[in-house]
Amino acid sequence: MYWITKQNIDSILLWISEILRGKSMKYIFLHGLGQTSSDWDNTITVMDNKENIICPNLSEWLTDRKTCYLTLYRALESYCGKFNEPLNLCGLSLGGILAMQYGIEHPERINSLVLTGTQYTIPGVGGMQR
Repeated sequence: MYWITKQNIDSILLWISEILRGKSMKYIFLHGLGQTSSDWDNTITVMDNKENIICPNLSEWLTDRKTCYLTLYRALESYCGKFNEPLNLCGLSLGGILAMQYGIEHPERINSLVLTGTQYTIPGVGGMQR
């Protein structure tokens, strides 16, 4: 399990403050495996523009669906497709893998990426192919 440390929070806050001060852009925080959206609560309490911060609970995207990476990734694509503006994605562990793949496949939809505790391959999946 990964813990959100003060160093992670400081990095995320710097990321947010440097990107687009005063602009209304969406910040989507994606949690890791074995976590929930509430694991971002301590980070969000010290941030501005809370109305633009979204922390989906990834397990809800798998309700009544096959539990696998590809299903989760397709759910992220669908979720992000609901927004018109470029997105700021912050992912921890599995959330980082999802954010990274989304950024690779949809660079025009990304304003920024923050990846923490993220590996670049998934054991047993091989190349994250569709």
